[in-house]
Amino acid sequence: MPVRIDETSVQGASGLAEENEDLSAWAHIANEGTDRATVQLHFHVDGTEVGQTSADVEAGADQWLSVPIIQLRAGGHDLRVVADVDDGQSSSQAENGATFSVQGAPVPTVEFGAVYLQPHTNVEHPDGHAWSNEQVRVSVLLHNTGQHPVNVTVVLDAGGQGGTRSVQLAAGAQEWASEDVGPFAAGQHAVTLTGSTETANQSVHLGTVSATLTVTDPTEGFHPVNVQVTLQDFRGRPMSGRAVFLEFYGMDGTQAGGAETVEGTTTVGGVLTRPRITIPPRGSMKIMAVSTGQADEPIEHSTPYHLAEGQQDFSVTAEQEFKEAKIKAKSLRGVKEKLSTEMHAGLEIEVLSVGGKVGAEHEESEEFSTEVEWEVRYGRPSFKITIETN
Repeated sequence: MPVRIDETSVQGASGLAEENEDLSAWAHIANEGTDRATVQLHFHVDGTEVGQTSADVEAGADQWLSVPIIQLRAGGHDLRVVADVDDGQSSSQAENGATFSVQGAPVPTVEFGAVYLQPHTNVEHPDGHAWSNEQVRVSVLLHNTGQHPVNVTVVLDAGGQGGTRSVQLAAGAQEWASEDVGPFAAGQHAVTLTGSTETANQSVHLGTVSATLTVTDPTEGFHPVNVQVTLQDFRGRPMSGRAVFLEFYGMDGTQAGGAETVEGTTTVGGVLTRPRITIPPRGSMKIMAVSTGQADEPIEHSTPYHLAEGQQDFSVTAEQEFKEAKIKAKSLRGVKEKLSTEMHAGLEIEVLSVGGKVGAEHEESEEFSTEVEWEVRYGRPSFKITIETN
């Protein structure tokens, strides 16, 4: 027989035959005759012809031929390939076959991260907390740990509110699923996210994660506290000669009701005290120190805070921030000129060393004949805030 079928197989995209995917049937033919032959191949699966193809094969040559076939159910199957051969001299047939298995479709696997609750506010809430009349973004990170893409449908149920998100995940990919809900009434609300996907023949549950959202009224817990603010310059010395402005902000950056601006000139020692100031239990505090003399640059900073339950005293230390630099100049005036883009009006500068030696007071006004290296520290128009906790 001049043409024979050496090998047959059924394969999918990954090489393995899997359920619910397009497959191909293959046959390897070899022409062992002395003449060119026309070969017509007929592919049969489980006794039914599923495709045919043809090729001209030179004498002594061999090649693979394939046809696409229908999707097959999981389990064992039979492949039979029949070749009609014509070499111009005579006609003949060749046949070969094999049994093969189709694997069941892989079950999608998606890992769900923890539920992340982010209120729409510039106030730093504790995890899992929000204020009433405030929207909350509910998010979860999805990770496709399988070998195939999967379309995940995420259903959110949050205290009677909810929504649906569809997330397409490539194999091994991660993606956030997010939904905005709210506002909520004060109280505790269960937040649940459930993921599923649809395969060719079934709906697959991928996972469920949940969290508890605690909602309070933004004015709940307002109570008077004794406020004390200590101001220090960048050298760590008490800062005097400046008026202090304190502002307490609530949700969405608006000034909290019942929390008026506190202002006054610092006492000797750079300490401002104000008794019985009503502020919200959580929010943001802005401190501004403005010179009471020449028009110096104000020093300011904002920071979130959170009062403990029943807290009566609120003590804050505001320490001026600073930078250090090494500048080559003939005098301190030359240093300041080179720092003009960094320095602000009225902010002080401290000489740490001159020409590698510890700076002396007289050198601050001395002018050298050549440029020397000045190591200096200078104040910034911002504070580092430390809030004492009881």
